Amino acid sequence: METNERKPITYVLRGGALLSQPKAWLSFGESNDTIVVPMGIEEKLRTFKGAKKRYADKFSEYLSTLPTEDLLSEDGAIQDNGTFLKVGHVLTNFDEKIKKIFSPGSSLKITDELSAKESLQICKNIQHEICKEENLREEVGLKSPAFDRVILVSTNKTLRLLANDLGIKTESVADLIYPLPQDQYTGATFASLPIEAVEELRTKGYYYLSKLNDEDRTIFFDDAKKLYENEFVNINNNAVLTRYSAGALHLLTAYNRETKPIRALNNEQKFAMEGLYRPAEEAPLVIIEGVAGTGKSALSILTGIDQLENKNRYARILISTPVVSGSVTGESKEEYGFLPGGINEKLRDNFGGIIDNLTSYFRKEIQKKNTELSLAEATAEAEKKLEDYFERGIIKILPLAKIGGESLENVFLIVDEAQNVSPQYFIDIVTRMGENSKLVITGDPGQVKVPSLDSRVNGITYMMELWKKSKFAYQVKMRDDGSVRSALCKEAIKLMG
Repeated sequence: METNERKPITYVLRGGALLSQPKAWLSFGESNDTIVVPMGIEEKLRTFKGAKKRYADKFSEYLSTLPTEDLLSEDGAIQDNGTFLKVGHVLTNFDEKIKKIFSPGSSLKITDELSAKESLQICKNIQHEICKEENLREEVGLKSPAFDRVILVSTNKTLRLLANDLGIKTESVADLIYPLPQDQYTGATFASLPIEAVEELRTKGYYYLSKLNDEDRTIFFDDAKKLYENEFVNINNNAVLTRYSAGALHLLTAYNRETKPIRALNNEQKFAMEGLYRPAEEAPLVIIEGVAGTGKSALSILTGIDQLENKNRYARILISTPVVSGSVTGESKEEYGFLPGGINEKLRDNFGGIIDNLTSYFRKEIQKKNTELSLAEATAEAEKKLEDYFERGIIKILPLAKIGGESLENVFLIVDEAQNVSPQYFIDIVTRMGENSKLVITGDPGQVKVPSLDSRVNGITYMMELWKKSKFAYQVKMRDDGSVRSALCKEAIKLMG
């Protein structure tokens, strides 16, 4: 009699998978599945530096809490999620095909060949054992009865192709951890609500969803638990804009109260400004995703300046971005040393749009106070004021690599172009944030310039998914058709985006 019972799956994790997110070893598989970490990978983790070192150290610490005899046993050590973790090791008895792939005369170029060989052979050995235990006839590739039960998880495309040629099923980290674009968190949603509930919202400023009866709850949402903390909700097609928190919908109090100097041009900008204007102790992290021209960077900069100048909330504004130069090796780094002048002069090409936004803001404020000034005169004064702020360190623009040397207390820190930041790097940024400071992350996953990242696996997508359940994070994705730039810019996004 046939059974549809799911067979246990073994995931063989490479380094990129292990370091893809916090506690990644608990992110793969279901109860009774097995997670195998090749010995070569476990040893390599000790050599990592920089942003990845923290995750590597955490995994090494975790291994030390598990019985060594269990980790090296056939079954492995049981984990909190019901999976089994074991360390695999192969140094001899490689399959002939694997030997040939990595033979001295091979033109294949892959880093850490011994570890790669070990990973492939571990997969083949597990396939052999599955077929042996179940008295199955071994076949190659998709026809193998063990094909779907052993998965090599790696960020290395070359290694995955080699594994496929050997009849080993593979998955990229993105496929198992990062959601598809259509499933990614946007920070905002639409909903319907009874008229009396909308009136209560307007009167009290909040409305608890527990007041809805079963029928109304179905109209409002299939399941109210789908709402995440601080998710923005557009009620009844713009009748009222709200934020969900602790079981209730709340009016956008910060936006309605504090944004007179800066005008939002659409609902998404209102949502973004709600997070940007809330005090740092309530909203220390704001994430804004959007294509060019949707106002994500300009809103961040201008609200920061307004709060610094007019509300005395922050002592300094730091504006940073990864200054990326991709090389043919597939690696990327921040390069700025070859440019003449100081940091501000060196980075003007990269931060020109930011400087223009600051100048425009100061010019408008100057013209309000002195209406007799010409556009050129007001611009000159604005540039002079901005330069004074730079010289006094009130505003700093700097490459991301220089953030580590800054004091991050009482600061409004903007990390722009976050799609070009490695996901693991953000833990170093977030954990350095001090008292009374706000971190604003902006970016466009469609504009990735780093070879090792893509529109799915990148810093801003990672942060939006990771922080969507936190009460400290406010985030929103701007609509692609929400560009506030020129008609030409909107048409370019439509035709070329």
